[in-house]
Amino acid sequence: MLILILLFQLTLSQPLDQEIMELEIEKQYEFYGKVPGTSTIVLYPVHFYKFQVQNVIPNEDVFVVLKALHDQSSFPSLYISKENNHPTIYDELCGNKGMDVCVIEEKDLIANMTYYLGVYCLQDCDYELTIHYEEEEVLQLGEAVIVKFDNETESILKIGMPKSMDGVDRVLIRAHYLQDRNTQLNESFHFYINEGNETPSPMQFQYEAEEIWMVGKGAVIYKNSTNLKGNLTVLMLGVPNSRLYFITTVYERIREIELFKRTDDLVLERKTNYYKLIVEEDYLEFLEKNSLSFDIHPFEGNPDIYISPCHNGECSLDYKLYPWQSQLDLGYESITISPQNRINNGNESQFIIAINGVDEFSSYSFVAYLSNYYSRLLSVHAFESGFLLQNEFAEYIINIYNELNQTFTITASYPTGHGMIILKKCMKNQTELNSVNNHFTYIVNAGPDNFYNCSITKEQIDRLQNVQYLKSGISELYSAESILQFYYNKTECETNVTMLKYENEQTNCQYVIGVYSNVEHMNYQIYIKGQEQHIELTESTTHRSYLLEYGTDLYSFTINEEDLTEVVFQITAITGEYDAYASRTYDKPNSTFYDRYANMELDVLQYKAEPAIQTLAGQYYIRIVAKALLRYSITPLVYRKSHEEISYIHLTESISYTHLQTKIDQATYFNFEYRQNGPLFIHLNGIYGYFICYVIGTNGIIGDKFPDESQYDFSFRSSQHTLIIENPKRYYYVQVSSVSLGLNESYEIQFTSSSSLMELFYGDPLITQLDDQHLSFYYYLSPYALEKLFVIRTYTTEVNEKNNLNVYVSMKNKFPNKDNCDFELLDSSTYLTLSNITENMIVYIGVESIGYNEYSLLIRGVSGITELLDNTVQQVPIPSFEQYQQSNLYFVVPKDLKNTIQIQAYTLFTEIELFCSIKDYSLVLKDLKNNNHSIFPTSSSYDIEEEISASLSNKLLIIDQTDLQMCQNYRQGCVLLISVKLNQQSLYSYIFGNSYNNISTVDGEDGYFNIMISTEYSIIRNGEMLIGHSGENIMSYYYFYVDNPVQFIQIAARPIDDCDPDIYVNKLVDDKISYPTEDTHTYKSMSYKSDILIIREPDNVGSYIIGVLGFRKECTYELLLNYADIELYYISNGQFTGHHINQTVYYFYQHIRKESFRIMIQGMNNVDVAINTYSQYNESEDGLFDLLPYYGTDDIQILQEHNDNLFGGIIQINQTSKHFCYYCTYIIALKPLRSADIQLLIAYNSIPLDIEYGRIYYDQCVDTCKYYVEPGDLNIFVYSESIELKFYDDDTYLYSMNLSYSQHIIPINSSYTVSVVNPHANQVASYWLSLQSEQNFVALHLGKSYKGNNTAEQNVTHFTFTPITAEQWYTMIVNSQSNVKVELFYMSKNVSEFILINPVQEWSISQSQVELKYQLPSVDYFYKISLQCVGQYSITLNLDGLKYIDSNQHYVEQIQSAQIYNIFGSKGQELLIEKIDCLGQTQSNISSYQFNNSSDIYFNVTPTSFASYTKDGLSIRRNIYSLVPHLQYSHDAWYFNKSITYQVEENKETQTLIVTVDTMSRNKTGLLELKMLIYQLHYSNQETFMNAFGCQMDIESLKYYTSNQLYHSKSLQTVKEGNDKVTFQVPRPQGQKVLYGLIVFQAFYQGYDAPYTYFYNTSLIYNGTQSDVKIEEKDEVTNKDDDYAVMIGIAAGTFLVLIVLFLAVRKVIQRRKQAKLEKPKNATVDEEWEQVKAV
Repeated sequence: MLILILLFQLTLSQPLDQEIMELEIEKQYEFYGKVPGTSTIVLYPVHFYKFQVQNVIPNEDVFVVLKALHDQSSFPSLYISKENNHPTIYDELCGNKGMDVCVIEEKDLIANMTYYLGVYCLQDCDYELTIHYEEEEVLQLGEAVIVKFDNETESILKIGMPKSMDGVDRVLIRAHYLQDRNTQLNESFHFYINEGNETPSPMQFQYEAEEIWMVGKGAVIYKNSTNLKGNLTVLMLGVPNSRLYFITTVYERIREIELFKRTDDLVLERKTNYYKLIVEEDYLEFLEKNSLSFDIHPFEGNPDIYISPCHNGECSLDYKLYPWQSQLDLGYESITISPQNRINNGNESQFIIAINGVDEFSSYSFVAYLSNYYSRLLSVHAFESGFLLQNEFAEYIINIYNELNQTFTITASYPTGHGMIILKKCMKNQTELNSVNNHFTYIVNAGPDNFYNCSITKEQIDRLQNVQYLKSGISELYSAESILQFYYNKTECETNVTMLKYENEQTNCQYVIGVYSNVEHMNYQIYIKGQEQHIELTESTTHRSYLLEYGTDLYSFTINEEDLTEVVFQITAITGEYDAYASRTYDKPNSTFYDRYANMELDVLQYKAEPAIQTLAGQYYIRIVAKALLRYSITPLVYRKSHEEISYIHLTESISYTHLQTKIDQATYFNFEYRQNGPLFIHLNGIYGYFICYVIGTNGIIGDKFPDESQYDFSFRSSQHTLIIENPKRYYYVQVSSVSLGLNESYEIQFTSSSSLMELFYGDPLITQLDDQHLSFYYYLSPYALEKLFVIRTYTTEVNEKNNLNVYVSMKNKFPNKDNCDFELLDSSTYLTLSNITENMIVYIGVESIGYNEYSLLIRGVSGITELLDNTVQQVPIPSFEQYQQSNLYFVVPKDLKNTIQIQAYTLFTEIELFCSIKDYSLVLKDLKNNNHSIFPTSSSYDIEEEISASLSNKLLIIDQTDLQMCQNYRQGCVLLISVKLNQQSLYSYIFGNSYNNISTVDGEDGYFNIMISTEYSIIRNGEMLIGHSGENIMSYYYFYVDNPVQFIQIAARPIDDCDPDIYVNKLVDDKISYPTEDTHTYKSMSYKSDILIIREPDNVGSYIIGVLGFRKECTYELLLNYADIELYYISNGQFTGHHINQTVYYFYQHIRKESFRIMIQGMNNVDVAINTYSQYNESEDGLFDLLPYYGTDDIQILQEHNDNLFGGIIQINQTSKHFCYYCTYIIALKPLRSADIQLLIAYNSIPLDIEYGRIYYDQCVDTCKYYVEPGDLNIFVYSESIELKFYDDDTYLYSMNLSYSQHIIPINSSYTVSVVNPHANQVASYWLSLQSEQNFVALHLGKSYKGNNTAEQNVTHFTFTPITAEQWYTMIVNSQSNVKVELFYMSKNVSEFILINPVQEWSISQSQVELKYQLPSVDYFYKISLQCVGQYSITLNLDGLKYIDSNQHYVEQIQSAQIYNIFGSKGQELLIEKIDCLGQTQSNISSYQFNNSSDIYFNVTPTSFASYTKDGLSIRRNIYSLVPHLQYSHDAWYFNKSITYQVEENKETQTLIVTVDTMSRNKTGLLELKMLIYQLHYSNQETFMNAFGCQMDIESLKYYTSNQLYHSKSLQTVKEGNDKVTFQVPRPQGQKVLYGLIVFQAFYQGYDAPYTYFYNTSLIYNGTQSDVKIEEKDEVTNKDDDYAVMIGIAAGTFLVLIVLFLAVRKVIQRRKQAKLEKPKNATVDEEWEQVKAV
């Protein structure tokens, strides 16, 4: 920025006519300057000034100070000149830098001289200008000064350098605030340094002070050949009314230090500071017996420490050759040299220490000490560290005298080894002190329990090894593994204080803390914290803490780099629950003020480099709030754009580190130091996903190497769990990376030795291995009381005499063995039972290996009674295999509660039952405290049972206000007693292949279930599906939080019962809870039935409240929240779901039974279906998201491509299939070819599927399929040759029915289980079925016909459908046996009544056959079709396109363009298509088909000529034809014995016509029995419409096709088979001059509704306009031989022609019957065949 400004200044053109204002010395001015247009790209002169120096004061310089008052971006700059009255950059005094502080030294001042000032700004600026004298004071090195800031904020100091700098290595300059205890300074200070007398500024300096030592700032200047000559000039910027302590110190090349004396210092990057330690004679005696420790605590940076003995007083400065070196990137470093190690290296008493700055500036505190010599001081919020050998002890006096009343937490961590901390409190004995005469003698003789010598003895430590708590006399002693808490009562400690001589603090209390080592080598860190004070975190360093319920921790973290892509704070809850808040603005974030939030067991507070975030550099503040007793860890991780520098996370022995992968391909690095003897164990456990670990070991410097797949000493996978290194080295470097590459994967890593204590966790199995004679030790800290605890051991390798384990358990001894244990787990049992486990009890476990063994250890238990908290998700351990098979919980109901209570319990695969009883709290309080389980409800005794649920492992229970009315009468209100019963036997049997009682819960999966009780809102988390319930027009509420930007947020509500849930969502502002309503909301979705809301916003981070409303009735539903960058849903067996999709959608089906099932998908013509399976119990390393078809993998197990087949969406998953699994997840991916509506249903084969009223199920059965039906009409259409129905009442067989190919309507008068049995072993039985009742709507499928039957009493049926577009017309076709009335209605959410929709076009073929076209107003409305008729009917709703038709059904079709049909058939069936043109002419591309290789056929009908239709001025061309697809085995072949001639006679007396024709004969080829033969004579005055009348069209529908008067009549005759002729006598209509006749033949068969139909040729039967019409009349018969001869000749010729034609036709028919066609196209059909269609 400065360079740009200077460049601009070079070309600056300044106006020189501005007014020059005169200023006075020793005054302060404020001005406001304007620039053109409020801003400029160059510095613009805003004001010019002048002042006169009247007198030159000895030793005083003139200071000119320019300071921006508000906006620093205006960049005010100052220029001074003695000659130029408009100073510029070229002027000699302060003109070359544009500084804001200019000093005119005394030697340059001239009396009565005028000096000119120019102030330049980049934009409008307000600034302060001060001119004053200031005495120049030159400080000497080592001289301290207090710098006072009154009203000013600047001060300039000069430091004089000595003439000789021989032996000087560096100069340390430092300063810190001096402040009162009650003064809080929120602003920091700064100081800048230049060599020489030139005054520095914030923009121009040579050295800048940096943060050091937690207080203050400092800079270090190393001497070279050119610097540190003359003076140093320092500019200090402070806060008004404050004081700074300032000092400079000079250090020689080697700085001498002493034991026990803390040294503070700075080191620049790549520089090295040297120190020499000379152990004084007084300590030599102790040096022989104690370890010598060197600790370095960095406050900034990460320096390394190197140590070497000085031999014969000579100290080498080549630190890389020193024998003791820090190797790991810990920040904190500690090197301890044991007496033997010193002897091995010369046993010297002088040591040289080198501290190297590595790659960055570092400030640090350094101390050398004897490990076991004296008690040091432990201050609040300060780390202390050290090294101990086995049985060594380090003691600290806790400095809390000036603190207020509060709870303190002491935390110890062990980078190497394992130990314990011991706290002791000593109180003054007032009685004893009152009698003391000689104070000195009393203090000298004070014992270890006395206030004046409060200390922890070896005897007390030994006693603590066997007991947990000791209280003796006036001393109190506590111990713990790593965390202790105590309350400091300041009033108690500072009241009535008796003080002896030599005392400095007025207190009665003395606290000491000790650290004890149980192992051969142990490093430790100890830390004490109070309340509401920040703990400073260090990058890649894990901080562990402990909080009581509602306790809180505050953290701060600083990173000052710009090359950052991500800053992550990873939080792991070891036990308990928490809320974590982070902020970059508020130093104490909370639930109101924060910008990141976390609360999961393993979670992150994540900041990413985004356009909205200018930089990730700066300060971060975090608050952790415990919602229950909490143990947790927090680790700051920083990711940079440059990957050259590897950041290692340091591991602590026997303490697991849990890591969450925030990036898919992330590699994470760890390191640790191993000091124990014996083998090293590295454990890696994949929590979610699969990982590989690369390990490098070294005894020296690793250099540029780092572990990866190309360079490593060892590698192992998470599936191997443990790596054993028999001869370990000193330092280890580890890389862990994912091999499954899934989203949000996680793992645990830790290292242990044979002397480590590894922690076990409830329900988490430890899977590991041991070699022969190896030992491992474990402990379990129980966070809650358990009636029984089970230690479960499982072998994963073969067990025999040479390979087995000894497992020892103790409640007292940390390292139990055969001679030192309370219990032993015998080989004859898989588990050990421990009773009456109290809260915070520790169980110690020792495992000894004989031979090589792989095994797992698991802690399970029978828990006591658990209290539930409102609006909180709680994890409850699943009851184990002894005593109880259910979990008992309770919730105290607030007396003023006005809301409904919802209880949700769910897990993964385990089946759950949920029961509740409501009791008087006062009556059961004692039972609850005494863990009396007998008061809880059971499956046979309860008040309220669970709601209906589609999932066996997800249940909801509702308590309404009416259920709680009795609570008002109870003195202490009500309590809900809740029982959760789980069935895990089948799951565990599956996992281990053994019986439940033998192996049980060893793997630890599903070791808990989630339960949540909600009175206001429920918490829903990403990927969760909850069962919800809403009252009629009453909302239920759900809360969720999005902590990182996501692609979209998906919220789906799917009804479980017959209801309509609507979704409303509020995005909360500042996290203030505001519930959505129908009128006020941020987002909404109001579709009918299922609702899906997709929120796509660029900024979707924040809190949300979902409101789900039951539209006009109560509603139980499933609510899903998902923002995993894919659209997904959970589906249960037997649960119907339907969605509109336009991108790949995933359904997760958790299959828990060893049962075959089938997947039924409607809409397969628009989607490809891909299916993969995922199981967490198999050995695959793939995660769930890795197996997502089209997303995580291209490998697909089952693929069903899109097709138009009627049953193309039925996918059979049988147990014989190689992809069959159970206790696994089927991932069903639907990939749409275009925007589509799909319906999905999964059904078991052998478990009854509940049939919903009105839903049509297109289904196929391989062997047996079961359904559960309620009373109504079961409508079933069979496509196969035959099926068998068996009816059961529960398991009792009642009766059976055999159904053949056709439609069957079966009355159901009770509830039955119906089995569909397929009798054909090599074929699949195909059918559709529907259960119909008067009260329920039938849901139509577009393009598919529904056939039903109305009675005279119940002559109206209602239908509904789901539209997919409002842009196309919908065609409704109804065929009936009676007059038809059909209407279409819609209803929207804002109206309460159905609204009639008038058709756009309407055609009626007859009063019983209508076709209507509709334009729908919206796809979001609910539609109802009302059909009124009597008898059988069919109804079809279709968009333009493919139609599905059934064989042996009669269709009268109207088309304007080519129509495509699909017909389904069974193997071996032969199909013949009977098509008769009624109006116009059409042709078809197929007439017959043999079903062999394909189960369906496609054919089309194409218009060749049209009939014109005119109505209301609208003229349309149409074709109408009759279509009957016949199966051959249903009918016979019908034919004529001779040519057919109409014989017509007119009887003038009776005014009738007698029409006689020959009948048809048959060749019996069908399977059905002939029922009757019917002949119909149609006669009309217009020949064009004869086929239309034969198609049963009426005059009303035909009048729009002609402009002439139309006449029609018909006559019907029933004829017995064998009659050669059929005769009709019909009245001759008056006024009709010409009549045409058409004979229609129909053959009806038993059980078959569609008759075989044949149209005779149309013939002229009456012509009253011609006298020579050859019609025989009985009253005028003339025997004319010539006429007879002519007639006989004509007849003979015609007969011969017909015989030839008939034989030719028969041959054509036979050839076509034998043809095997699959979708033939453009088949040529002769004209006669088009008419006859013989079957």
